[in-house]
Amino acid sequence: MVSVVIPTYNRAQYIAEMIEGVLAQTYRETEIIVMDDGSQDNTAEVVKRFGDRVRYVWQENSERAVARNNGLKLSSGEFVTFPDADDCWLPETLSEMLDTMKRVPAAGLVAVGCAIVNSDRRVMGTFHPGGNVDGVVMNAFHQLLHANIVGSPSAVLLRRSLLDRSGSFDEDRRLIGVEDWELWTRLSFFGPVVCRRKPLVHYRRHKGSFPVAEMRMRYPSVVEALLRNLPLNPDQRVDVCATSAHRLVEYAEELMQIEERKPAGHCLKAAAQLFAPIENDPAYRQLVKQCQPPDGQG
Repeated sequence: MVSVVIPTYNRAQYIAEMIEGVLAQTYRETEIIVMDDGSQDNTAEVVKRFGDRVRYVWQENSERAVARNNGLKLSSGEFVTFPDADDCWLPETLSEMLDTMKRVPAAGLVAVGCAIVNSDRRVMGTFHPGGNVDGVVMNAFHQLLHANIVGSPSAVLLRRSLLDRSGSFDEDRRLIGVEDWELWTRLSFFGPVVCRRKPLVHYRRHKGSFPVAEMRMRYPSVVEALLRNLPLNPDQRVDVCATSAHRLVEYAEELMQIEERKPAGHCLKAAAQLFAPIENDPAYRQLVKQCQPPDGQG
């Protein structure tokens, strides 16, 4: 069985479409749990129209990581997925995810492609997980240290036994917006990551979605959580710190190109805190100079 845990907050206008998509799956052995994270709209009314086909649970507003974890505790499936309330599935989404998972018994995570749509479901682009890979992602842990190559929770199926080993979503509020990335990276430490290019999910991107600069600034929190949550030996810890520090320098360079001086400086400071030798890197030193405010601007 697959447990479908849907966290939601003020998504009454979209959530029925997500639930209907789950109920219309060609794979029928599902349980649906909607975790309402303190919505102030009519989400409860919309969800309760589905009767006993959906379990509705309300909680005080605590952010998505807490909602997902509470839903996980209530669920019982061998496999678990956490789609967002405003996204949509095709009828074959679950069956194709499961088929992919079963072909790699050691895998803890399967990710499929997403059609990126706007509020009206007009397709704006496509995301292929795993760096455009069909199959097992090589060196997934190190790839995920560089970027979220897995993507949205709506397009991810997890094996509960691996989730039990790795731990669930980290509820540190500094990870808000990147808590899924941290979990995908952690899971990749314990088992293979398998990806499908085929777009089986419609991922809604709203105006005002999480800005790039904010995502970059939260990357150090992802690394700190991994260092805290993973059973790394000393050499592995050094490797994670060094890899992440160099990635932060790359992020700083990207941010300087779009004139985000302050976030770039934040990334450079975090890089040095993670891995002091990075301060001898020529690219790091050049960027530190560029991040200094112009004369007369403090």
